[in-house]
Amino acid sequence: NFRARFVACGTPPPPPINDLCDTPIPLNVGGVYDDYDQDTTSLGATLSPEFPQPSCGVFNFQSVGKDVWYQFVVPSSGSATVETGGTSTGAPGIDTVVQAYSGSCGALIALDCDDDGATEVVVGHSKLQLTGLTPGQLVLLRVFGYNGAQGNFGISVYDASLATIAFAESQFVA
Repeated sequence: NFRARFVACGTPPPPPINDLCDTPIPLNVGGVYDDYDQDTTSLGATLSPEFPQPSCGVFNFQSVGKDVWYQFVVPSSGSATVETGGTSTGAPGIDTVVQAYSGSCGALIALDCDDDGATEVVVGHSKLQLTGLTPGQLVLLRVFGYNGAQGNFGISVYDASLATIAFAESQFVA
């Protein structure tokens, strides 16, 4: 009985620059998702040794988890929404999980976690709504693909209180 076996050969991509907790990519906080959304990737990522481990979406995380890291500064409202989505090219992106932490690498304190909370859940994007934070506080984000998925996705941090409100000059009365 003959069975064909296929083996993938080639050089895996190098780890991304934000593969470790101490090299997070900074994210700007906008008023809506589209203000500062970034196309990003987890291709080539490895499992970081940071504790505590994520508190959601951890199916097979210890064996196939491959996380990347981001950070943002909490706006004056003390609230922020972290959301993943597809890329700017229209690609759906991977099924992501987002865990937020305060503290510093090696001494992380879990804040909250989300797996598949985005309103557009075609692939399984995340939407983490953080409130009651200290303005100016640095928040670290651990993002990984569910069940070891790696690939491209979009990410954004925003707070509706920062959204620009349109001014109708024709309705202004003095």
